[in-house]
Amino acid sequence: MKIHPFHLIAPAVLVLASACSTVQPPTTLLTQAQERVRQAESVGAEESAPLVLREAQQYLSEAEKSMQKEHFEEARPLLEKSLISSELAIARTGSQKAQKAAEEIEKNLDLLRREAAPGANRTSNLYQ
Repeated sequence: MKIHPFHLIAPAVLVLASACSTVQPPTTLLTQAQERVRQAESVGAEESAPLVLREAQQYLSEAEKSMQKEHFEEARPLLEKSLISSELAIARTGSQKAQKAAEEIEKNLDLLRREAAPGANRTSNLYQ
């Protein structure tokens, strides 16, 4: 059986072609993760959800390093984790702000109820 040169070259070309196929950089995902981390920071997650925000920042930092090394397959899940952590930080911050607002409204309602009660001393509250 005669071996044709094509039989040797074709597999080599296929191997090289598959090795050269590149994974596209997840630039859109990177931009989304960066924006979401900035948003979490701007809504005050440093105070309300510092650990989750720090986690989002760390994932983003690791993903950016992977992107610089062109390890795009490694960067993608890190960016997705950063997005999820950022969303959680934003949600926790919103929840805590809503809770504080509800507590303040409750205090104001209690004050109004006491002032509206029969026999309440209205003049003493004016000077406090």
